[in-house]
Formats: sequence, structure tokens, C-alpha cells
Amino acid sequence: MSINKSGCQVYFEGIFTGNSGIPFQQISKSQYEQTHITKQQANDFSELLESEIASYYYKALLSYIESLPAIENKLFSWATVRLYYSVFYSIRAFLACEDIAILRQRRRLYYIKAKEGETFKKCEDMTDHKGTILTLCRLFKNLDPLLSNNIENISAYHWMMKKREEVNYKDIDFHDPTPPEFWETISSEMRHQDIKSIVEKLLNDNWLYCFQEEYAILAVPTKRLMLTVDTIHRLRKQCEISEDKKRLIERMSGVLSGNVIQALEIWRR
Repeated sequence: MSINKSGCQVYFEGIFTGNSGIPFQQISKSQYEQTHITKQQANDFSELLESEIASYYYKALLSYIESLPAIENKLFSWATVRLYYSVFYSIRAFLACEDIAILRQRRRLYYIKAKEGETFKKCEDMTDHKGTILTLCRLFKNLDPLLSNNIENISAYHWMMKKREEVNYKDIDFHDPTPPEFWETISSEMRHQDIKSIVEKLLNDNWLYCFQEEYAILAVPTKRLMLTVDTIHRLRKQCEISEDKKRLIERMSGVLSGNVIQALEIWRR
């Protein structure tokens, strides 16, 4: 299978290999950790990051929309996984908006701000997911509303990761249609109202449900998507989504209210 690397990753590798023919894997870590990017390289990174926003945003939105029928059909394990991925891709889209690239050199993960004179800094964790989340927590600790409080003594993002790991790896069984404890309240509410009403309540909430274990599994992805969409518009970033992808989302998002759709779909504004 042919896999397309991100433009930023290809550019990162090219900075150090150029036309030398030296494999990127053989570049010493001191060489790129001590490199300060030029103004032109910063501009190039910024342009490449902007071109990647749409891909990450679409992955986040599609993962979120896919979770809704799973919730309605009591497929809570699958919904948990999709909602976690929605959060992860929302974070990647947000970081790209903020001109921050996440880059890999073999087993090491780095980030860089697309700004003249910046260096490639090692992420606090070398895995793509945890390293990305920790980078967001480090750089936006006092700016991200979802980092203003904790759930079970960990950040909302780490809590989402923990729940996904419990479902995917730690529990030997999928218990669907019986909801895990952290789904019980939402499952109970769905006996009396539809998913549209629940999502709208979470979207309009004043940042309380995000930190309550009973609602966080759906509230955190909902608010994270909203924050990413707001950032795309605030920074006036280009985010071109093809018409066939828009049609797919619009067909699948019919279970949502107009207010929610407007908040989560960038082309609705």
C-alpha cells in the first residue's frame, strides 16, 4: 500500500538530506536538534501546515459523526474509539492552525513552531498520540479551556486516551450493548431523548460537562471540535473540503440539530 507522508514530514527530512543521498535515518540527532530554521523554512513550514489542516479536520469530524449511530445502537466500545480519534485529529488540526508541526525521526518525535530561529524540540513522549497531546498541554496549558480542569486527576485529553486504551487493550471483552460505567448516564438519557438533544446540550454547556465523568466521553470531543473550528475561522485558515466529502458528512449528520452542525462544520459559517 502506498502511504503519503505529510508535506511537513517530507520537508523536514529534505532539510537534512537535500541532494546528498544520505538516508534520513543516518542523520545524527545533534544535527537537527541544533538547527535553527531560516525565515524561508519557517514560511515553507507554515504553508505546508495550512495545507494539512483540512485533512486533520475532516478526519476529526468524520470520526465524530461516525460515533453517533454507534451510540444510538449501543455500540459503546466503537463509539469510544471513534470519539478518542476525533479528539486526536482535532488537536492535530488545531496545532497546524497555530503553525506547530509534529515530526518524526525514527523513534524520536519532535515539534517546531514555524517561526524564524526556532529549533526542533523533542516531545515529552515518543509515541505519536501521547507526544502530540503532551505538546498541546505544554504549549497551551493556560489557553485551552479543556485544560482548565481535570477528570479523575488527569487532563481531559489523557482521560480520553485512558478510556480508549481500556476499551481497546485492557478489557478482554466488548460489553456492548451494556454500557461501560462512563457511558451509563448518556445511555440512560437516551431512553427519554435523542442523540441530537444530548449533543446540543453538551455543545451549549458552559465548560462543566467536559469535566464530569458521566458526560466527558462525548462532551470533550464535541467541545474540542468546536474549538478547532473556531480557531480555523479566527485565524482565517484555508480549509478546502471536497464536495463529495461534504455530501457524506451532511448525509451522516442529519441526526444533529442545525445549531450543532453550524458549530462543527466549517463550511456552514
